Amino acid sequence: MATKYSNPVLDQPLTLQTEYAQRVFDRSFARTARSLHAIDVILRIIGEDEEVDEVEKVIDDMIVNWKTDIEAEKARLTEIGRAGGVERGVAYTSPMDTSVQVSSPQVSRLLDVMRLYDALVAVIDGLWIHGLLENKNRRQLIFDWQRRTLRLGNRIVDLEQRAHRAAKAKAKGKEEEVAASIPPQTADETAKDAEATDAPAEEAATA
Repeated sequence: MATKYSNPVLDQPLTLQTEYAQRVFDRSFARTARSLHAIDVILRIIGEDEEVDEVEKVIDDMIVNWKTDIEAEKARLTEIGRAGGVERGVAYTSPMDTSVQVSSPQVSRLLDVMRLYDALVAVIDGLWIHGLLENKNRRQLIFDWQRRTLRLGNRIVDLEQRAHRAAKAKAKGKEEEVAASIPPQTADETAKDAEATDAPAEEAATA
């Protein structure tokens, strides 16, 4: 029977205002967080440090590039709003308030990804509400960034799985420690894993 390890975690509050960010969170956060935990913790148990360092560097670059691009886009759109006289952001009727268990440093960065996408969609919605963005342009911007955000998660999962298979092939005698370090997966997360793709979620019907 595997030893039950006491893994460090940090409960972090998360509020997502927009429908689109909530959907991205539901579809991709749990599985991507598990992969990031696996890279930060499990690969360090079964893999070579130099190889794991390389994997972490690739993921760092992916997240930094995504973050740089989305912050630049948010700044560009915010300036359009400022020039158009937008003085305050929009409110939302059904924000999502939840708590996330952060089990590694990279998972904390993934929370920032969710928050940044949510903030961008809010800026886009503000421009649309104020008549500064046409319907089709709003939809295109939201879905383009939704695809990029989902694709980021999918690439992280794929990279972790390939690195894990390679490291596992070399590892012997560490199965118990690895099994104890894996966060439990709920049935709901398992179902979401089966559905996850980098295609955009369908837009919610509006009255």
